[in-house]
Amino acid sequence: MPQADLARHLGLSGARVVQLVDGLEERRLVDREPAPGDRRTHLLHRAPGADETTRAACAVASTTIGELLSPLSDERRRRLTELLLAFTS
Repeated sequence: MPQADLARHLGLSGARVVQLVDGLEERRLVDREPAPGDRRTHLLHRAPGADETTRAACAVASTTIGELLSPLSDERRRRLTELLLAFTS
């Protein structure tokens, strides 16, 4: 994925995505390389071993979200999800 596309998808500045990708690259979770024919564009690739880290992060996120939303009924959780998704549309 081009780094600029990731910035647009996340709604972040290009500079902020560079910082995030720098950190991911230091942890060897992402590989960044220049796009063929366009040295201004950098392509991002998941690095080998990133899947294990992704699974661990998803497990932590799921537990944390469950704890944060535990005071809400199932109906209120559903409604909150609907409202939050409306922001991304």
